Amino acid sequence: MPEIIYADSNVATFAREAQRAREMRNDADSYRRSTVTPDHTLGDVTTWIQMLEAADSVEESAATNTGQKKLAQGAENLVIDSPQARRRGRLIAITWETLSPERAREIFYSHRVMNILFPHNFPIFYAAWGSSDGRRITGTVREEIVKTEGEIVYPIDDVWDVMHALQLPVGMDPSGVNYHRGADGGEYFLDTLFRIRSRSWDMGRVLDYMNDQAAHPDIIYSDDDKRQVAHAIERLLVNEQKRSGAEDF
Repeated sequence: MPEIIYADSNVATFAREAQRAREMRNDADSYRRSTVTPDHTLGDVTTWIQMLEAADSVEESAATNTGQKKLAQGAENLVIDSPQARRRGRLIAITWETLSPERAREIFYSHRVMNILFPHNFPIFYAAWGSSDGRRITGTVREEIVKTEGEIVYPIDDVWDVMHALQLPVGMDPSGVNYHRGADGGEYFLDTLFRIRSRSWDMGRVLDYMNDQAAHPDIIYSDDDKRQVAHAIERLLVNEQKRSGAEDF
């Protein structure tokens, strides 16, 4: 995976400081729940506010010093607004929890398959990286999909139907916040696919679908598309064999 944006020291520094700020906010939330009760004092509330302000200060200082800033965050990822990445139409999503190298490969290649199969519903993932010892930040670099208004031409419901028919071993969080309409009229899934462990990748079934033009009249897959999908599934199957019998990651 040739992407090197994630190795930028400013990105890494900001991500670590943002993670520290998140932990400080979690501490403040725990303090509020345990201390700011109906019989709380003004000092209790003041301490809670100061804890939140300290977390904001850490994040603001990191943004000033690194030139990076938080674009969004959820339960699993911090999306960084990095000038270096956005100039190339890309976003960096740092995971709060460390990705194992196996899980990073799974994310990268499964999104490669889905982007080729459904180019109007899944952004390109340019990189995904993990850490075997938990000492470095982990995450993904992905295509930025700018939210636009208008008619949805390529609905995600059609994707669900094909995923079910092909018994693909990946799933999507159905929460509406994970979907945006892109400039091409596609309804894009912007989160990370999860793995359905009771299924496995079936290369023959996927390639049969790609070769059946009647099954996808609006999309023509090139020979290179089919080679890339076959390669990605091969890598996914090897990845599964490596972790066979190991604890889920």
